[in-house]
Amino acid sequence: MRRILIIVLAVALALPLMAVAAPTAQTCGPDVTHVVQRGENLFRISLRYGTSMGAIIAANGIANPNVIYAGQVLRIPCPGAVVLPVVTPPASVLPSYVPTPIFINVPGVPPVQVVIPSGGSVTVPPPVPLVNCFGFRPTSPLDGMSNSSTTFYWDAAPGAEYYRVNVFNLDRGGGLVASYVTPGPFTRLSGDTGIGALGEGFRFSWNVQAIANGRVVCATAPIVQWRAAS
Repeated sequence: MRRILIIVLAVALALPLMAVAAPTAQTCGPDVTHVVQRGENLFRISLRYGTSMGAIIAANGIANPNVIYAGQVLRIPCPGAVVLPVVTPPASVLPSYVPTPIFINVPGVPPVQVVIPSGGSVTVPPPVPLVNCFGFRPTSPLDGMSNSSTTFYWDAAPGAEYYRVNVFNLDRGGGLVASYVTPGPFTRLSGDTGIGALGEGFRFSWNVQAIANGRVVCATAPIVQWRAAS
């Protein structure tokens, strides 16, 4: 009998303590806050207020949901009440286009100036027709030029609209002294190679350029040779 009375008394004393320890159910809302107590975590706090961990995390900007500290004041919104702001990225401003000239040097050919974009928007030139430069090479003359008129021959670059033969006087500094243009995609051309056209000297070079859409798309290597004395 005495044992039963001791048990009943212990239960009677424990009931008030349990009532105090049990968290009281609360309601979430836009103005509800919670002060974090030692040992609490977001999962328990969300259960107490009938909300979700995601809503608490979003409303308080919590980077790591496993790290909260005692004394921290948390906003406790209801699920679905948090509206994340829409972030609009700033409009990118392209720099103004400033062309940068470069020079392409081909042995035996005067430097060709080419403009490349250095930033910003550019105007794309019309496309160049496809030209097959493989096998494009000079074939004659390879052993000397006449001192009057010389016929130049070369293997074609299919797709080229026309060709230009350039002649350089190597005895006079290697400068360009004559250019002859075909009236179409022909692979031979006769030009004046006398003293009146090319100037005095004996050592010359010549090459051929394939032209499409007004631009040089490929050029042969220069052929160095002697011109006849008379």
